Amino acid sequence: MNSSSFRRLFIFVVMVLLQSFVFTKLPLTTYVQPCIYVLFILLLPVGHSRTTALLWAFCLGLCVDVLTSDVIGLNTAVTVALAFIRPYLLKLFLPKSDIDAFIIPTSKTLGLRQFLGYSLLSLLFHQTLFFFLDTFAFYDIFHTLLRILLSTACSMIFLLLLQSLFHENRKALHT
Repeated sequence: MNSSSFRRLFIFVVMVLLQSFVFTKLPLTTYVQPCIYVLFILLLPVGHSRTTALLWAFCLGLCVDVLTSDVIGLNTAVTVALAFIRPYLLKLFLPKSDIDAFIIPTSKTLGLRQFLGYSLLSLLFHQTLFFFLDTFAFYDIFHTLLRILLSTACSMIFLLLLQSLFHENRKALHT
């Protein structure tokens, strides 16, 4: 294991612990449920294989489910879905020359505007899928949409703060 693998594993553990023991316990309204663990998936190097990203996402979602959820599999399913569409989202915000590079998509490497777009779209996808699978009904769609919007906004603020802590100046190494 090289230093980037240890760093990635450290960030994985920190994200799971923060989500499980801090962010799910925040005394916010029922409309706001910050979701910061997806930052781990967003910060995987761009050139990672889809299989590697899906495996990381499965492990991440399962750990969060086991530690926080009454519904085992909800976070796992949503996180794996995010990892699956991540390459398509990256194509929207990365130049074609960087798609195969092993850069880590941060505000420094993508630029703030591109990173905001990438993160916001990813979070919006994640939160939409999460809340619709959680409620599994359309009877109170306005309530669900409000939860999606407020949770996405709150999560985005925390993601930007945490991203600045974990962001890396150099290109990631192959792992």
